Amino acid sequence: MYPITNNQINVMALGLSSIINLGDNTKDSQKSLFSEQEWDSIKKYYSTRYKKIEYIMPEEACAEAWDTIIAIVRENNLFLGSEYISSLKASETDSVYKGQERSLRKLMVRAY
Repeated sequence: MYPITNNQINVMALGLSSIINLGDNTKDSQKSLFSEQEWDSIKKYYSTRYKKIEYIMPEEACAEAWDTIIAIVRENNLFLGSEYISSLKASETDSVYKGQERSLRKLMVRAY
């Protein structure tokens, strides 16, 4: 039996979840499963079909939200930290809050 690397586990998990990560172009990513032409075709198809919208969250608000999440997780548990993030998502009323949600998602990924 051959050992499986973390990158291989990640590629399998994404595939089993029907997720394709078009932003990861490293040699060990899902890109390695396709020819260069296939990968470019897939990226072109999805980038034209789903336009990427960027919202910018004020740096102070992002830092404040992150500090709050960290404090909740440290004092209580990860579940309550996730609940706090959900409450922020639920309070969205305009594009600033939508940008906050996206920023928090990025922060969540970095935290794990």
